[in-house]
Amino acid sequence: MLRNVTIVVAALLIAIAPGAHAQSALAQFEVASVKVGRAGQPPNVGPVGGRFSATSVPLRILLQRAYAPSNGRPLLRSQIIGGPAWIDSDIFDIDAKAEGDSRPTPDQMWQMVRPLLEDRFQLKVHHEMRELPLYYLVVAKSGKLKLSQDQTPVDPAAPRIYDPASGPPRGAFRMVGKPSPTALTIVMTGNAVRMDTLMNMLQQYLDRPLTDKTALSGLYDVELQFDMASGPPAAGAGNAPAAAEPGIGGIFTALQEQLGLKLESARGSAEVLVIDSASKPSEN
Repeated sequence: MLRNVTIVVAALLIAIAPGAHAQSALAQFEVASVKVGRAGQPPNVGPVGGRFSATSVPLRILLQRAYAPSNGRPLLRSQIIGGPAWIDSDIFDIDAKAEGDSRPTPDQMWQMVRPLLEDRFQLKVHHEMRELPLYYLVVAKSGKLKLSQDQTPVDPAAPRIYDPASGPPRGAFRMVGKPSPTALTIVMTGNAVRMDTLMNMLQQYLDRPLTDKTALSGLYDVELQFDMASGPPAAGAGNAPAAAEPGIGGIFTALQEQLGLKLESARGSAEVLVIDSASKPSEN
């Protein structure tokens, strides 16, 4: 049973830049090892310093982040089309090192994963636009989402210092998880964030691609708390499911009550990744 304590889920959260993967020539790792993963190992993936490490991770998870579309958000499962069944069932360990003493940014490191996958998995893919179920983010009640007092544009390339005592730096989010015996409550805190940054954060908790229909500009201070045990409403339902903890709603309810925003079901065009071919890698 989970203890009722506060855990920092991520002090440094991804602020994904649009178009971050739209590059014709990608840097490659100096050395890389790809092995079949061992059952029972907890999954873990991500850049650390000048290395990229993945443990017990299926290929689909790597594709979701390495081949993020033009908006920079990781692909959802529904946005990866085709491929053999083992891209979900088989797990792999990857250990790769950048050239020399270089320390690529996390986004640059994920870009370098693409040629690695194409080489070791004989991966061939292409992007398409297809009609998919979506969520539109719309304004349900004006005035609940608060503009930051300081509207000075935030330089996305400027270094950001995360101080637990003072909250996230301007232009960024901090996210904390509060576990309980029945749920995990997420608390998002954003400081002078743009709507596209908020969209990137929300997308991590939704099962459909998210499209901004708010027409909101400017920088916002965001406080959002929601219960991960409460999922999207069932078809035809008017409200999100009841929260697992008193006073805490799922993301659908929380967005409307706390920020005056609403998620509407829709269908529309979204970018997908089509797998043309993939082969299991030989161990090295």
